[in-house]
Amino acid sequence: MRCRPQACAQGPSGAARGLPGRTVTAAQSRETLQRGTASTKDLPMKTLLTAALAATALLAACSHGTPQTAATHTYRCVDGSTLRATYPTTETATVHYQGASRTLQIVRSGSGARYTGDGWQWWTKGDTGTLSRLGADGYGDEVLAECQAP
Repeated sequence: MRCRPQACAQGPSGAARGLPGRTVTAAQSRETLQRGTASTKDLPMKTLLTAALAATALLAACSHGTPQTAATHTYRCVDGSTLRATYPTTETATVHYQGASRTLQIVRSGSGARYTGDGWQWWTKGDTGTLSRLGADGYGDEVLAECQAP
């Protein structure tokens, strides 16, 4: 046990004396640590851990109450029209083009992100996108608009 010379002295049994008139053995020190009443040098770490747990709990509670807004991208098409695509989830895209809106589901693509449904295919890569009429084979067979994000 480490202590300042004036505060500690060896008792008759070889135990350290922490307080005047009180002898503390090594076994008693171990018991104190095992009971969780460790020295004050551990207090800052315990306080830090408690604060971190409380902050995590508060952030987790707040995250459920705030709805996330869907990302919306506006594209300028070759024919001069505007196409707007909203992505409410990672699995869907709602495409707005020439007064019509359709919600499409993500499907496998070799490159970029491809969404299909309700007769349309919206395929994007980088900041370009192509809207096509969906063919019988599940791929676009007639290009409706070729667009670029500004």
